[in-house]
Amino acid sequence: MVIWGFGEGIEPVLQGLCAFFVNSSYTGRMFTTITTINGVAELIGGPLMASLVLIQRNGVVISEGFCFFVSGVSHHI
Repeated sequence: MVIWGFGEGIEPVLQGLCAFFVNSSYTGRMFTTITTINGVAELIGGPLMASLVLIQRNGVVISEGFCFFVSGVSHHI
């Protein structure tokens, strides 16, 4: 549970850290870029996970850990 809590808090911490190092006139552009990348990751992550699970159901054996890895990477890029 503690590790899950750290995972949930890492995104706002990194955004705050980026905002600290970026010039104040560029923070809006930075947050717009972060939000756009997050939105694209959300749009890609769902269909990608569905196709990976479908591959596994059709008899091609891939590790379930791989599906969770791809999901984690696609939602946190």
